[in-house]
Amino acid sequence: MPPTLAANAPAAPAGAPVPGADSPASEAAYRDAFAMLKAGQYEESIAAFNTYLQQYPDSQYADNAQYWLGEAYYVLRQFEPAIEQYQKLVQNYPASQKQSHALLKIAYSYSELGLNDQALAVLNDLKARFPGSAAARLADERIQRIRAQAP
Repeated sequence: MPPTLAANAPAAPAGAPVPGADSPASEAAYRDAFAMLKAGQYEESIAAFNTYLQQYPDSQYADNAQYWLGEAYYVLRQFEPAIEQYQKLVQNYPASQKQSHALLKIAYSYSELGLNDQALAVLNDLKARFPGSAAARLADERIQRIRAQAP
C-alpha cells in the first residue's frame, strides 16, 4: 500500500488562505497541485508545486505550496529534500501559520535520518518559538521518544 499523508501525520492545519488577491490562474494551479497531493500523486504534486512557486512566488498561497512540497517529499521518505523545502518555508515565509509545523517536520526528518542531535536542536527551537502550541506538544513527545532510544 503506498504511503499516505495521514500515515505520516501530523500535518499542519490544512486551512487554505482566504481567496482574494491571487489571480484565478494562480488559485487553480494551487488547487490542482494540492489535489494531486491528496490523491497520492506525490511525484506529480512535487512538479506542480515547484512550477507554482516559480510562477507565483508572491502568491498568498506560496507558503502553503512550500509546506506541501516538503510534505510530498516527506511522505516519499525523501528526507533531505523535505528538510530543504521546509527550511525554505521557515526562511522565506516568517509570518506563515505553517512555521511551527515546518520546524516539526524538519526535526522528524532529521530523526528519520538518524541525526538525533539535529532533531533535538530543532525541537527545542520550536518549543522556544511556539510555546503552548500543538506543534510544541508534539515536539515534547518526540524529544521523549528520542531520549528513550538514546544509549
